Amino acid sequence: MSKAKAEISFYQLMTHPLEKVLPKLLEKVYESGLRALVVASSNEQAQSLNASLWTYSPGAFLPHGMKGSNLKDDPQDHPIWVTIYPFPMISPVFGHRSEAVFSSPISPSREPTLGVETGSKIPPHLEPKIPAKSSGMGIDAMNENGADVLVLTGGQFVEDLSSYSRCVDIFDGNSPTCLTSAQSRRDAYLHQNHPVIYWQQSLKGTWDQVALP
Repeated sequence: MSKAKAEISFYQLMTHPLEKVLPKLLEKVYESGLRALVVASSNEQAQSLNASLWTYSPGAFLPHGMKGSNLKDDPQDHPIWVTIYPFPMISPVFGHRSEAVFSSPISPSREPTLGVETGSKIPPHLEPKIPAKSSGMGIDAMNENGADVLVLTGGQFVEDLSSYSRCVDIFDGNSPTCLTSAQSRRDAYLHQNHPVIYWQQSLKGTWDQVALP
């Protein structure tokens, strides 16, 4: 019997920033007895998310660790682990990677800048490390803490989700660029037969399940 496809949940930020939303989502994951891997696209974004997980609510404690914060830290010791990796995006032509498009961290004040446009030469320091025998992005090797839930915060697309039961994709819904990119990721996941749920943030900061735009 084949393993069920990971459920994909898109969260379209409209009123509250990522740093305010992420801790509450991770609270639900942790209270459910599940483990989460949070993927940031830069060290700056990872530091910001890490700080928000420590300070989001007086008296609250959400056990987590972050890659690079302590060399002796073992990801397996943390139910929530923040890591840094600029996953290459997948082009809307399903199953084919673009030359490489990297997204910048979500920011309420500006739209992300695409680091490398399709068709341009990839700088050596941005060249993604892809296992030679893998047709995807080698995500199995990157499930650093044995997570059930993968949380993507920087517009990344991960082709192989076989080691996760759920993937959460959080993006800036006020940015046309981010919205278009999210729609491309959604279409690619649907093409892979993943169940997809779409949540949109209301003016009050609550979440409404809506039809896929």
